[in-house]
Amino acid sequence: MEKKSKKILLDIGKGIFLIVLIWIINVFIAFVPFSVESNTRQIIWTWLIVDALLIYFLYRKKYFNWVVVLSAVGSVLILVLFYFLPLDSNIPESALELNNKIAGENENKYEYAKELFFEVEKKYTSPIRQYLLEPWKVFWIKDFEYFWNLPEGDYVDSNIQGRVYRKLLFESGRFSKEEVTIHQSFCSNSPHLLVKIEHPEREPIWVDFWAVDNFPGVESDETYEFGMRTIRPCDKLVGVGY
Repeated sequence: MEKKSKKILLDIGKGIFLIVLIWIINVFIAFVPFSVESNTRQIIWTWLIVDALLIYFLYRKKYFNWVVVLSAVGSVLILVLFYFLPLDSNIPESALELNNKIAGENENKYEYAKELFFEVEKKYTSPIRQYLLEPWKVFWIKDFEYFWNLPEGDYVDSNIQGRVYRKLLFESGRFSKEEVTIHQSFCSNSPHLLVKIEHPEREPIWVDFWAVDNFPGVESDETYEFGMRTIRPCDKLVGVGY
């Protein structure tokens, strides 16, 4: 019985190791033979080919059994779950003070939302594929205060930036949860969070923290304006600036 338990634990570890190994290989591919200036779709096709060859090689070596497969799939599902977990409400005083200052300076709540967007956006960078190098910021950390107190210019995933922004909008008391909603989109290979602000006199105002950092950029020469968004495969902008 003890020997069987050890074998199961070893197989679980092999499943987790497989996901870690694939992640490391994909990081290497994205930043060594390719770079941040490389076309995303070329990188994705390379990932698919190399990962498939790795899995085929391990299959021929009899690496897999049902426990290993379940462990690998379960590891991916856990990462997905953690990705979509919301931020906590541990909002530091400095964030509340800045939020109240901007709200007080803008009688029009949509102008307030616009100024707040650029204040949040300029705190961070979100370079393309940086999530591969800092996955703990994407999956594991959900502390508002941690992200707010990072050094200016540090990397924060656009998903987190959008959630920080939305919480501050609600803290101002000027928007309801029905007016400001989160929409989950995708780029070529990764989730892409959008914040949608309803406006009574025009089409919705879209808030896209990934687009503001990546347009103009590798995929397009267009310039992002507040109110616009990018759509899959994230190589062009749509919508009207506010």
